[in-house]
Amino acid sequence: MANLSASAMIIALLMTAMTVWHLLDRPISEVRVEGQLNPAEQNQVRESLASSIDGGLLSADIQATRSALQALSWPRHVKVRRVWPDRLEVTLDKALVVAGWGEDYLTIEGEVVQLAARQPDLVQFDCRHTAPGAALELYQRLQRSVSPAELKIQRLQENQLGEWTLAFSNGVVLNIGSSELDDRVRRFVAVYRAELAERARQVVSVDARYANGIAVSWRDADTQLPNSGTVTVASNDMRARHGFR
Repeated sequence: MANLSASAMIIALLMTAMTVWHLLDRPISEVRVEGQLNPAEQNQVRESLASSIDGGLLSADIQATRSALQALSWPRHVKVRRVWPDRLEVTLDKALVVAGWGEDYLTIEGEVVQLAARQPDLVQFDCRHTAPGAALELYQRLQRSVSPAELKIQRLQENQLGEWTLAFSNGVVLNIGSSELDDRVRRFVAVYRAELAERARQVVSVDARYANGIAVSWRDADTQLPNSGTVTVASNDMRARHGFR
């Protein structure tokens, strides 16, 4: 009899627990999302939540919901919590993107992420060999070098040979090759500030791959670079003699 009484008590406790569970596991009537999201991001979040939330407040798989949101790529941190009696709260912290990487983007940590909407105003990277983190470090270093000339890098490009080209927001294109990048950029900045800044609109491109100077390509073929002891315009013979790296 004692065993039967104990079993009956356990069954009663289990039934009570199940009853309480079902009472508490109310259907989710509201999902509140906190975070500075643009319309495209909001749409992605809604679609993700609609496909990942299943069950009531207690039976909903919070980890699955969090994983589904993190799979969107652009959220840096995701927090999902239950709020009694029938609400889920989702907090999203977006990754800070600083550059375009093909169809994707680079975060400030050098990680590649996908975004819900295009951000065309960011500097664009086109790198054939260099890893994202290393390319970001190079960009930051070169941007610091050209800042005294009030230049802003708009595109950083690396070709199959490992040679780098910088395109600035004012339309000037700078070729710095694959070696001695910092020295070549510093030489360009010195020449640019002294001779080219006032006529930047006439400059198509600058080649800084020479040992002793730079070559300037002008929009007007008749325009000549002023004589200056700090500037060397390399001829074809000089180009062949020094070579490019």
